[in-house]
Amino acid sequence: MRDITLEDTFQHDFTTRQFSDGVPTLLAGSPVLSVLEGNNATPITAGVSVSVSRASVVGLNEATVVATAANGYEAGKSYSIYISAGTVGGVSVIGEVVGAFTVAASAAAVDLANSTDGLGAIKTDTASIIDLVNGLGGSTGGSVSIQTLLDNTLTGVSINNGGAAVDKGTSPPTVGIPVTDHAFVAGQQVTLANTASNDGSFDVDSVSVNEVVILKTFAAETFGADDTISSTVKTVGFVGSVQAGTVVSTEALDGTLHDIDASGSDIDIVYTFNVGAGRTGTEIIFHGFVQTNNDAMDIEVWDHVGEDWEVLRTIAGINGTTVSTQEVALLLKHTGTTGLDTGRVYVRFDLNVAPTNLSIDQLLVEAINTGALSAYENGQIWINTNASNTNTVADVDGTSRRPVSTIAAAKTLSTSTGLSDFHVINGSSITLAENTDNESYFGDNWTLALNGQSCAGAHFQGSTASGVQTGSGADFSGGEVKTVTLADDVHVDSAGLDGTITLPAGTVQFENCHNTGTTNPVFDYGDAVGSTTVHCHGYGGHIEVQNMGDSGTDALHLTGHGELVVNANCVGGTIDIQGVWEITDSSGNVTITKDDITTEVTAVKVTTDKFAFTVANQVDANTLQIESADATDTLLAAANAALDTAISELSQGIPTATPTMRTALMLMYMALRNKLDVATSGTDTLEVHSDDGTRIAQKLLTDDGSDYSEAKMSSGA
Repeated sequence: MRDITLEDTFQHDFTTRQFSDGVPTLLAGSPVLSVLEGNNATPITAGVSVSVSRASVVGLNEATVVATAANGYEAGKSYSIYISAGTVGGVSVIGEVVGAFTVAASAAAVDLANSTDGLGAIKTDTASIIDLVNGLGGSTGGSVSIQTLLDNTLTGVSINNGGAAVDKGTSPPTVGIPVTDHAFVAGQQVTLANTASNDGSFDVDSVSVNEVVILKTFAAETFGADDTISSTVKTVGFVGSVQAGTVVSTEALDGTLHDIDASGSDIDIVYTFNVGAGRTGTEIIFHGFVQTNNDAMDIEVWDHVGEDWEVLRTIAGINGTTVSTQEVALLLKHTGTTGLDTGRVYVRFDLNVAPTNLSIDQLLVEAINTGALSAYENGQIWINTNASNTNTVADVDGTSRRPVSTIAAAKTLSTSTGLSDFHVINGSSITLAENTDNESYFGDNWTLALNGQSCAGAHFQGSTASGVQTGSGADFSGGEVKTVTLADDVHVDSAGLDGTITLPAGTVQFENCHNTGTTNPVFDYGDAVGSTTVHCHGYGGHIEVQNMGDSGTDALHLTGHGELVVNANCVGGTIDIQGVWEITDSSGNVTITKDDITTEVTAVKVTTDKFAFTVANQVDANTLQIESADATDTLLAAANAALDTAISELSQGIPTATPTMRTALMLMYMALRNKLDVATSGTDTLEVHSDDGTRIAQKLLTDDGSDYSEAKMSSGA
C-alpha cells in the first residue's frame, strides 16, 4: 500500500471495465471520488478529483488527492478512495474502491516520528551542531578562542572559523570544532594542551577528546535580497518612507544606500533572500547605520519551525553616518524547507527604540550547499504557463511547488542547472522560441507550437502539437499531432492524428496511432520533397494519402484497420497493407498490395444500433446496407412473410441430389398430398403426381420374396 507524507498531493491511476466482458469502459455519469478514513463513516471530499480517459485512453482514469491537514487527513491513518458518483456502461459503480493509501504510517515514517531518536530529535541535534559551528570566532559570550591552542598542539589541522563554541551546560563542557584536512584518525583519543595560554579568557591544561565527529565542510555562497518592500511578508507590511535607493542598492558595498526614514516614529521592513533548495543560510552580513543616538533597531529573522520572528541582534543608533558592520549567525530553522518558503530567509528590521532613519549600504545572506538532493523532482524543470513566475533562481524556481510560467525562464534554468528534462502542467501552452535539441518535455493535455524550431532528438509527451519542426530524430508520445510539418526520422507513438501531416524526405514512423478528428488525417508526401517512407503500424481509423510519387520513390507500410483514401493527386508510389481496410483509390497510379490475411470491404453504413436488412437493400455482393428499424419486430415480420409465401409445385423431371429447402419440402408434400400409384403390370413402379395428375417422378420397385428394394427416383416422363 502506498504511504505518503501529510500535505502531499498525489495521483493514482485506475481502470473501469464493462461488467459483461471486462473491456475498459468510460467512467461516466458525472463521476465523483471520495475518501474514507479507517472506520470513520464521514467521507472526505475536499481536494479529491478525477480525470477520465487519461491520455485519451478510454477506461483509464486518474485520481488526484490533496492530502492536507486542512482537508481532514492525519498522520498514521489509512484511507480508501472510492467512487461516490458515476456509471460504467450505464450501470452504477457507486461504492467501488479504486485505491488505498496511508499517511506517514509506514515503519520508516513511524520510526522517524518518534521523539527519542526520530527526525525531530535529529533536527534538534543538528540545529545545536550548526549553532556551535556558527558560533566560532571569539572569546566573548561564552565562546573561547582555540586557534592558537590548536596551532601549538596539532599539525595538519586547519580551522575554518576563528574559534569554537563551548557548551558549558554539559559535563564535561563540549567544544564544537569544524576542521578540514585534519590529522585525526577514527577512534583516536586526542589531548589538546593550551601550552601558550595566551587567549586571555581562561586556562586549559588539557582537553580529552573522546569522540571526534568530522562534519562535511561546504563552500559558502552569498545572496542578495529580493524586492519585497511592497509585499506583506509573514504578516509584516512595509512601514517607512524610502528616501533614496532600492533593494538593489543593498547588493554592493559601494556607498549607495537604501535609505528609509521613519513613518510615524516607526520603521518596519522585511528583506527576502532566496538561497535555494539544498542550501542553508548561515550568516547575515550588514553594512549600514541607524540614526539617531539613544535609538535602536532590532534585526529579526523568521523562525520557520516556531513560526515567529526571532530577535538576533540589536543595532544601537548613532549621530552621524558612520557605517558599521554586523555579522549575525543563522540556525537551520531560519531557512525554509517546505512549500514556497523553501530556501527562503526572511530578515526584518523593526523598531526597538523609535529610530528616525535606517540606512543600508550592503545586506547579504551567506549560505552553504548542504549536499541535499536537487529540488527538481525527477530531475525536471516544471512549467505552468497559467501561473505567473518568471524568476530563475536555481533550486527555487522551476520546481514542482514553484513552476515557472514561460519557456524562456525554463530554458534559463536549464542552462544554470544542466537539466534538460521539463514537466509541463496540464492546460499549459508553449511556443518554442529556440533550439530544443535532445530535450524532453513530459506532461498531459498541453499545447505545443513547434514554431519552426529544431527538435533533433527531442521527446514530447502528452502534447497537442502543431506547426513546423526541424531536426531529425524527434519523438512524440501520446497526445495529438495536428497540422504539422515533420523532419526525418520522427517517431510518433500512441497519438491521435488530426490534420495534414506534411512528410519529409526520409523515414517517419507511426506506432499505435488513431484518428481523432471529424475529417481524415492526411499523409502529404509533398511536391518535390524526395523519397519518403512511412511505417504506420497498429493504426485505427481513417487516413488519406496525398501527392504520393510526386518526387522520388514514396512508400507507405500500413497495418491495422479502418479506411484508406488514395487522393487523385497521387501519381506513383507503393502501399503495402495488412489488416481490415476499406480502400478508396481515386488515383489508380499507386501500387497497392495486400497480404494473404488482409480483408478488404468496400463500404459499411450504420445509422442506428437497431437495424434490419434485406437482400433487396444490397448495393452489391460486398456491400451491406443497414437501415434504421426495430430489429426484433422487423426480423419477425420478415420470417412470418417467408413462411406464409406459397411454394410452387415441382415440374416433371429427375429430382436433384442437392435441392433447395423449398424443392425438398415440396417433393415430400406432393408425395404425401397428391395421387400416388404403384404400377404392377409389367415393371413395378411407385409414381408421384402433381395436383392435376401429371406424373412428375417415379422409382422402380423390386421384391423377390426375400428382399424388397426401391430404386433412386427418376423422371416421371
